[in-house]
Amino acid sequence: MRGFRLLEDEVMKALLVCSTILFLGGCERLTDPPPAPAPAITRQVLVIQGFGDADMVSVGNQGYRLGPYIDFSAYDSLRFNFSAKRLALTSAVDHILIKIGPACYISDSLSSPQKNFSILIRSTAIAKSQFAAATFFVPDAETSLFLSQLCVIGWTMH
Repeated sequence: MRGFRLLEDEVMKALLVCSTILFLGGCERLTDPPPAPAPAITRQVLVIQGFGDADMVSVGNQGYRLGPYIDFSAYDSLRFNFSAKRLALTSAVDHILIKIGPACYISDSLSSPQKNFSILIRSTAIAKSQFAAATFFVPDAETSLFLSQLCVIGWTMH
C-alpha cells in the first residue's frame, strides 16, 4: 500500500509539472500595452435660439410652433433649454407638452411661479427627424404660460 502511495505522489508531481509547462508555454508577455480606444469626440451645435422675433411667447392649448421644419437627423440627441412662467396660480400644477415631429411628445410640469427646463431627447425617438417641427402646448384650456430663453442644442458623437 505504501508503494502505491509513493507512486501516486510521483504521478501527481509529474502531472503538476507537465500542466504548468503546458499552461505557461502559451503565455507571452506583451512589451507594449494594447492601444486605448479612441475617445469619443462630442460636438454641440446651436440649432435654435429664441422664439423667432420674440424673446417671450404666450403658450396655451392652441400651441406655439417654432418656425419651419427642422432637420434633426444630424444629431444624436437634442437638449431643449427654456424658462416657463405661470400666468395664474389657480391650480397646484401646470403642465407643458413639447411635440417634436409627428409623434414624439415630451411632458413636464411646474408648480412654482417660474421654472427653468432642460430636456434631453434622443434623435432616435423622433419619427421623421429629417423633417420635423417643434411645438409647445399647454393641455389645459384654462391655462397659459410665458416661455422665454429658448435654446436648442444638438449633440453629436464621433
